[in-house]
Amino acid sequence: MPRGVEELSAMVSVPSAGWLVVARIPTADAFAAVARSKLHVLQGSAINLCFVLIFVFLAIRWSLKPLFDAASQADAMTLGNAPLQPLPVVRDDEIGHLTVSFNRLLAKLVQSQVELSHMAHHDGLTGLPNRRLLSDRLLQALARSRRQGTRVALMAMDLDDFKPINDAHGHEMGDKALHAIALRFVGALRQGDTLARVGGDEFALLAPDLGGDAEQALAAAQVIAAKCVAIAQQPLMIDGIDIQVGVSIGLVMGDGQCDPDRLYATADRAMYLAKQGGRGRYAVASPLERHPA
Repeated sequence: MPRGVEELSAMVSVPSAGWLVVARIPTADAFAAVARSKLHVLQGSAINLCFVLIFVFLAIRWSLKPLFDAASQADAMTLGNAPLQPLPVVRDDEIGHLTVSFNRLLAKLVQSQVELSHMAHHDGLTGLPNRRLLSDRLLQALARSRRQGTRVALMAMDLDDFKPINDAHGHEMGDKALHAIALRFVGALRQGDTLARVGGDEFALLAPDLGGDAEQALAAAQVIAAKCVAIAQQPLMIDGIDIQVGVSIGLVMGDGQCDPDRLYATADRAMYLAKQGGRGRYAVASPLERHPA
């Protein structure tokens, strides 16, 4: 290593001339090509690695994009920013299978919600709207009445001589009688009227949009009430047994300025007047005082 420089040396003798030939070259010069090749290999490997990483990233992103999209849509539905609806199945692979499974679960959830909503707003025996749904529809009817200047009729209906049916034939027979009489009442309604079961043998009938003329609206409501009275008087044949009931109805007229609670209370009082008057009839309540607009 002359002068501190690392060298690569080679020596050979020439016998015929008695010479000894020595060749020396610095190792830096001798291996320069190797170093350059090594650098080129490292640079090429780094570039290839970058391309591979980018390709892998894009491939994973493309592969998981349906999953990310599905998660985003599910979050929107969970937060209430989007309606509950099936997620699109874009590929037939594991992610597609997961999406299909989620859609099945979502369908069961929606069905359960529909059933729970129906149970919350309908009577379990007759399938009629219950008091809660009737109250909602009454509020809507009064709002329309206020906008359009029309009138509504609310009727409180209580079956006559119903308790003896349960006492004589049992509650199962009573339930069948309630279901049968409810179907008959529904047949007397106009499209848009609501018949609700609000108690054991108590019903309520809402007849909205009866027009703006008070006398004509009352006459139309009385026609409906008379039909219900006549229907209830017709005998019921249930399991070979002749069942006879009747109905007493309290009728009250209202408009958009009426309070719904007062309508209920007034119809109930009129219904008791009908019972006191002999049952099997309807009684019309006095007009309600209007609230200030």
